[in-house]
Formats: sequence, C-alpha cells, structure tokens
Amino acid sequence: MVFQSKRSQITVFMIIGIVILAIFGFLFFSSGQQTEENLEKRIDIAEEKIRETNILRQYVTLCLKNSLQEGLILAGKQGGMIEAPQEYAEFEGYKVGYGIRKQEPTPELPGPPEYPCINKPGTPSYQCGAQNHIMNPKKPYPFGKRALPYLCDPEGPNAAYLKIFPFPCPIGTYGRGSLQEQLNLFVETQLPRCVNLTPIAQVTGLNITSAEPNVSVVWGEEDVVAKAAYPLNISLEGYGSMRFFDFQVTLPVRMKKIFGLADYIAKNEIYDIEFVSQSDFTDYRYFMKQILPLMKVSEYCLLCAEGEHSSIIEINDSVSVIEGKPFVFRFAIENRIPALDPIQYVDVTEGDTILIEPIAYDADNNDIISYSVSGWKENEWAFTGQYLEYATQEGDAGDYEITVYACDQANECDWQLVGINVELIAEEII
Repeated sequence: MVFQSKRSQITVFMIIGIVILAIFGFLFFSSGQQTEENLEKRIDIAEEKIRETNILRQYVTLCLKNSLQEGLILAGKQGGMIEAPQEYAEFEGYKVGYGIRKQEPTPELPGPPEYPCINKPGTPSYQCGAQNHIMNPKKPYPFGKRALPYLCDPEGPNAAYLKIFPFPCPIGTYGRGSLQEQLNLFVETQLPRCVNLTPIAQVTGLNITSAEPNVSVVWGEEDVVAKAAYPLNISLEGYGSMRFFDFQVTLPVRMKKIFGLADYIAKNEIYDIEFVSQSDFTDYRYFMKQILPLMKVSEYCLLCAEGEHSSIIEINDSVSVIEGKPFVFRFAIENRIPALDPIQYVDVTEGDTILIEPIAYDADNNDIISYSVSGWKENEWAFTGQYLEYATQEGDAGDYEITVYACDQANECDWQLVGINVELIAEEII
C-alpha cells in the first residue's frame, strides 16, 4: 500500500508536533477544575495552538495527498474504477475494466449473417437485407458498446451550472457512479485510517476524536484538487466541543483532458471501423482544440497467441505526474466480430474455376482475418490470399449453397450464405 511507504514522513511530522504541543501542554493543564465557560476557552486555546503548530495540517494533508494519489493510480490502471471491476482484462498485475464491450445480438442489431446492419426503418446506417458494402459508402455502425464509467458527478463541484467551480466536464461524461464520486468516497474512507490523533490527545490531555470527513474532489483544467472538511470533537473534563479544520491538496494531473481523450477514442473505436487509436486521435476533435504537450496513446494485444485477443488502450500524459511518474489511464476493449462484405450469387459453367473474393473488416486493429467455406465441397476450397477458389469438374452441375466465414484469431466469425449455380457444358453442335 502507498500509506506504508509514507509512515516515516508522517512519523517525523508527529514528533515535531508533539514536542511543540508538549511545551504549552503542561502550563495549559496545570489548573484545576474550571467552569464550562472556562473549559470552552481552554478548548479554544487548544484549538488555536493545534492550528499554530501546523502539525495536524501537515499530518492530515499528507494523508489526504496519499489517499488521492492512490485513488487516482488505481482508477487510471483499472479503467476508471477504484474498486477492481468484476469483468476485466488483466494487464501488468491490474484488473483493467472494459471501456468497450462486444455488442451482443438484438432484434435491432442482429448477429450473422445479417450483421452488420440495423433493423430499423429510416436509420442512416446499413439496412438489413440490403447489399450494402461496409466502406461504400461508409456509415456509422456500433461495433461494440461503450462501457467506460462516467467522469463527473452531475451534482458535484464540476456540474456545468455552477459558477463557483467554472470547470465543466466534457459533454457526455456526467453520470452516476462517476470516477469523481468513487474518488470522494475512497478518500473519505482512507482518511480516518491513516490519521492517528492518539499521540496529540495523550500529550495535551484532551480527548480528540474525529467525525466523518467530507471530501470534495474538483477536476481542474490542469490539476486535481481534493478539499477535506475534517470535524474534530475536542473534549476536556467531560465537556466537548466540535471544531472544523479544512485541508486541501493539489496534484498536477490533467484528468479532464485525459479522460476526454479516452472517451473520444472509445466512441470512435465503436463507430469507425477504420479508426486507429494510436494515430487517429491527433486531430484533437475530442477537446475542440489542440492540447499541448501531446499525450501518447498505445495499444497492447493481450494473449493474442492464446486466442483471447482483448486489447488495452493506454494514454500516457507526461505533464500529469504522480510520485515522479507520468500518469497513465487504461481501458480494455473486448474482442469484436469482424464484418464481412456482401457476396454476390455465383453463376459458372461446369469446368470453370469459382472465384469468390471475400472482403472483411475488423474494428480490432490487431486482428488477422481468415476465410473458409462449409457446405458443398467444403474440403476442396482453397484460399489464395485474395480468393476462395474451387475448380469445378464434370458432374458438378447443379444449384448449391455454401457458407463463407470470416473469422478473427479468437474465432469470432461473421458468415454469409452464398448461392452457386453450376451449368452443364453445352454440347458441341455438329
């Protein structure tokens, strides 16, 4: 854990603070029983001294910073999820949540052989039953579904309608279960675990306990700010009073820009089958302007040799730094089905070679597509690299139907039924 590596820093702060508190502790508590008014004054003095020594601020601020860093690192490496997601792709020891899932067949979005088409009148995409080629003309189609979590709490400090925090999030990144809400809860949970008030209480003679802190994470344009309202109940001789201490830390992480890019990549990976994450994001349309310095986008194929073929998109921002290292944000893409262009009916004469040119596209950039045939003469077809071929012979005349498959390395396939008519050779006229 991050906190274990920071214990030595916290210990130094504690020792310095305890020494300072001890100086005024003896004098302050040498008097006997006082009235309630005097007890309140004594607590006022204690509060003032605690603030003046700055030990509590150093202690809680360090804890707040560590909690914020740990939460951001986990979220960045787990697809925007601080708690490990239930469905994930494993990468470098982390469970990376899916930002894009495979689109399961529905009545509106049927699977093969109709795939890819939209079974809905008036749609601007491919109509089911029509012989539309995928690239001629190219139209949007959901090759997968977006699964990234949201970035911003719609009622949080980055809400677009607020004027006190004029930092609205990118369009479409507001929603429940957001990273902002996750981070608030994570830091609120961590603070009581890493702030130990016992040494201060022992030196001063005060009974100091903390109530639940309230944390508000704000996404800035160039940073992340965490504000914590930390209530302490200070009691003396049976009399207690609640006092509030405010703390704030800032980390140089451009989370809005990083997540905006991740969201842009996910949307384009779904709707543009030719989109290449590593290079095609550079027009900066995701933020309506060029963002400098440049972020680096990488794509990694997972277990390709074993056939799983999920992939990881990683955004590396050299300007966003945590613990001396560039901040990274990753999300996984579940392997998707390749899309096979329509194949026309085949009409040949006995003795001719049947040439079928299958053309398929895959939204997953690392996939290699293979083609095969089942049905009539299935063991006699060969793929030359461009064509599926079969040389008809005497006796092949007739009407047939074959199934042409386009499969990726994970054996996800699109397929079509193709009709074939083989005519008899006309008899030579003498």
